[in-house]
Amino acid sequence: MSSQLKTHQDFEPIAHRLENALDANAVPERHRTLGTKLLAHLRQPVRVVVAGPAGSGKSSVINMLLGQQVLATSGGPPITEVSYGATESVTFELEDGSTQSTEGLLGNLRLPDGVVRASQEVPLNDLKSLIFQEVQLDPNLHPKGHLWAQALAQANIVLWCTDRFTQAEQNLWAGVPDEIKDQGFLVLTKADQHMLRGTLEASIKALEEIVTEEFFGLYPLASIQGLKARVSNSVDNADLWRSSGGQSLHDEIHNRIECGRTAVLDNAYMLLAQLGDRGAEPAADTQCLHAARISDTPHGPADTQRAPSESAENRPFEDATAILDEAVRHLTRTGKELLEEIECNYIDIDDFLSRCFASIEALSAKLDNANLSDPIVKQVSQDVQEGEETMVLLQLERNEDAALDAVTILVQLKIEIAAIAAV
Repeated sequence: MSSQLKTHQDFEPIAHRLENALDANAVPERHRTLGTKLLAHLRQPVRVVVAGPAGSGKSSVINMLLGQQVLATSGGPPITEVSYGATESVTFELEDGSTQSTEGLLGNLRLPDGVVRASQEVPLNDLKSLIFQEVQLDPNLHPKGHLWAQALAQANIVLWCTDRFTQAEQNLWAGVPDEIKDQGFLVLTKADQHMLRGTLEASIKALEEIVTEEFFGLYPLASIQGLKARVSNSVDNADLWRSSGGQSLHDEIHNRIECGRTAVLDNAYMLLAQLGDRGAEPAADTQCLHAARISDTPHGPADTQRAPSESAENRPFEDATAILDEAVRHLTRTGKELLEEIECNYIDIDDFLSRCFASIEALSAKLDNANLSDPIVKQVSQDVQEGEETMVLLQLERNEDAALDAVTILVQLKIEIAAIAAV
């Protein structure tokens, strides 16, 4: 019912190329740090943490997203992980540190006494790109031990499942880091029961303000109907898949993953170019606005369409003073527009960061036409390059703090260039 996610194996050629480039060159520390982060993103499955109060339907949501009844819908261990494996098998970790392994699915098995974690492997293609981790909370919403903090530290996406999102839940979620909240989905489970009681519309309206501040989005869901729809490909069940809310949640998760992966690929290609590897092709997936914006910049990370430039010896250089004046005007105008926008209640983080990146890339392209033997131009070019590299790291973070830092870089560059030009 949706396209299959790319697996980390699909990205191995570019990951291998990047790894070789990092090993073969005397790489500046900031490039090595970025390259290491990019390799981890390319080679590790995306981790989706599913949490919420007891009885909120966490296991049912995972089953629905997998399209198979993998987990039992009650009585699970404190932590359950579902990942790819060649066969259906489970490994239990017990309180005494020992492990037990068995074939089958957790939904059909009895848990051993003292189990603290269950690791389920299933031969499903989506799990080549994803790991689901369910976190159980006690009735008072207290995480068991440090499991909640550990889960958040590893999470790429968080689904908070609830049928009300009570004040106690809001208090716990308030402590979640902002970068996780930006990848957090509030899943309003049991939407079918809300509809029968006539409370669905009022429940959604009551949560609108909270969701705007605390989550990426709100997704009403009837997970049991969604799972039923996924096990069949008939037209009727396709309609049920849409009406259950399952398709919207499933597709949005996949979209976020693909957009994130595309951004990582773009950054990997750009870093390879900076390390002297010109053989990599840019990412082809332009469905994500973030990727399309970066690819369309005049001085993009791997712009193979650009005409060959003239040699430095023969190219006519523009006047350094004129270039610096134009740079100050450009950064002043762009910085003002972006600062005004970031003061609004909501911005599209990916789009915003892409525009910041496009702005600094345009400035870098302009400096290509200046004489780098001029000490003033050379200093400005170095400052712009450092800002550009920092901007790449901010694109990996993809949160409001990163957006503010990106604008700050542009404003600071304007101040520095204006000061240099005035000397």
